[in-house]
Amino acid sequence: MIILLPDKEITLKVLENTFNWQTLINTLRFPSPILLYLPKFKFEITIDLENVLRKIGLNMMFEDQANFKRLSKSPLKVNRVLQKVIVEVNEKASEFPAAKVVNVKQTSKRNKPNKRLGRSWGFIVNRPFMFAIEHKRTRMPLFVGSVRIPNISRFARVTSNDEL
Repeated sequence: MIILLPDKEITLKVLENTFNWQTLINTLRFPSPILLYLPKFKFEITIDLENVLRKIGLNMMFEDQANFKRLSKSPLKVNRVLQKVIVEVNEKASEFPAAKVVNVKQTSKRNKPNKRLGRSWGFIVNRPFMFAIEHKRTRMPLFVGSVRIPNISRFARVTSNDEL
């Protein structure tokens, strides 16, 4: 999981409207240990994938002429393809995917988290933020979401050497 925390001067809406995945792919990542304070949240959405599948050329399976003869002797076609995504962040770090932290500022100079905790950097997510789940090997986005009203009274404290 990648956390995109806009600087205080940048609103979440600005970050969402200017977000470019290619920029994130090319961003230098720091493998140093981090102590992450992230508001607990649960995000759940069901997505109808028919339009996405049709855009990449998988049309025939939705048509009456679909060929599923290897599955059934009766004529079949795909009626719906749904994907349910559940992202739950809590103190049990092993229950959610790997995380990276990106602090977004208006300037181009590199900004590390501002609090040093022993050998780990401290990163406190205490305002609206975006998160992304990426395929680790290819760095392709699997899911991008945002938390507009974080519950900062309920933090998940996660220590990570490599990834969350």
